[in-house]
Amino acid sequence: MNRAGYLIATLVAGVSTVLSAQQALPNQQSTNTFVARDGTFRFSYPRALISCRRRPNQANRWLPEDSCNAYTPVCSNFSCDSSETVACIAYPANQMKGTPFEAAAFSVNELKKVVAESECMKVDEPPPHMGKAKTETVNGVMFKV
Repeated sequence: MNRAGYLIATLVAGVSTVLSAQQALPNQQSTNTFVARDGTFRFSYPRALISCRRRPNQANRWLPEDSCNAYTPVCSNFSCDSSETVACIAYPANQMKGTPFEAAAFSVNELKKVVAESECMKVDEPPPHMGKAKTETVNGVMFKV
């Protein structure tokens, strides 16, 4: 990376039943694209999902309220801290009415205190840890998974 810090992506769900994204979200073919403010990364996501944004006077709360917040914060890192969250994309809560669903989101967090790959690989993961890190290549860019 050209800048200090590393990115970590997490998927957090506040739900007591297993949901199928294919069943729950129509219109999977059309997409939106998220581009980081500094242009260092981008990703596409289905338009049926919701891009969360910070509440203006409460940085640890997200809008829209019903889709981007839950008892277990979904727009944060594994320590429930959203101060380093760069992006948060959530399932629309209104699609899940009548279920025990609270919220589920994919978030990207910048690890500002981590300045080397060796430090990044020592960041505590939430249980269950899935074993040793491995290298994956996505569109010609190598990532540690």
